[in-house]
Amino acid sequence: MKDIEIRPCRLEECEEVIEVWRAHHPPGILERLDEIQRLVTHCGDHLLVARSDGQIVGTVIAGWDGWRGHLHHLTVRPLYRRRGVARALVEEAERRLVSKGARRVSVLAERDNAEANSFYESLHDRGYTLDTWMQRYTKRL
Repeated sequence: MKDIEIRPCRLEECEEVIEVWRAHHPPGILERLDEIQRLVTHCGDHLLVARSDGQIVGTVIAGWDGWRGHLHHLTVRPLYRRRGVARALVEEAERRLVSKGARRVSVLAERDNAEANSFYESLHDRGYTLDTWMQRYTKRL
């Protein structure tokens, strides 16, 4: 997609990232400014932003644990959807993860988020498949 810049988030953009997320869904426990700033400070290339028209129009977190890549918080502003922004974010996240040594990527998508699930289904041509073998357990620390 032309006129879109995808790059790591900068500290001064963290508030705008939260604004983009909150327009899409209610904030979670870790979607606070200090938490996002810590992510950007300590893992500077994990939170990617797509910029166009002087604003952040999309985000993705491309986490890396030293073994596998993880994608989450893929969000695109409604006016920029269906223009290839999400696909471009995923492709850049994959490129960065592969450069770190990732051979597999997993995606966190809410089960009842039809838009997210439909999008990831559309990435079947890129090798994404639904893994029904596992379930996830979490614990708040």
